[in-house]
Amino acid sequence: MTVTDRERISQATRTVANWIAESSDHCDRLLTTNDRGERPIVVALEDELFSAVAHRISWTDGPYANLFVLMNDESILAGSFMPSASALDDSAKHEFDTEFHRDVRMGEIVRASAARDDAVAIRVTLGETSADFASMRDLAEAR
Repeated sequence: MTVTDRERISQATRTVANWIAESSDHCDRLLTTNDRGERPIVVALEDELFSAVAHRISWTDGPYANLFVLMNDESILAGSFMPSASALDDSAKHEFDTEFHRDVRMGEIVRASAARDDAVAIRVTLGETSADFASMRDLAEAR
């Protein structure tokens, strides 16, 4: 039986929820808050397009989210998502390759982020949407 993308997201969401419930320290690692002081969580798949994930994140009353990306190898990477306009300091930003004006997959963003220094965020721009992704970390390493 083939597992659907929705089922994969549901399973990854349960894994993330269990990880958060394990310790208050894990909850403290959710650094991104929305305008109401909540810490929204969004789970995405490696092959999902940035535009689809950005649309889901827009439901979080933000667009701010603690983003968890389920990679094809079943690892889960975590990071922060916030609008570029909220950045206090643009000196440590890296503009992701958008010269082709195409939608990018979340895996491309994760791999680009992992290749950067911890202090560097990845800025992705697609049309009118611009977002910063803080460096990703493996959920297993965050324990």
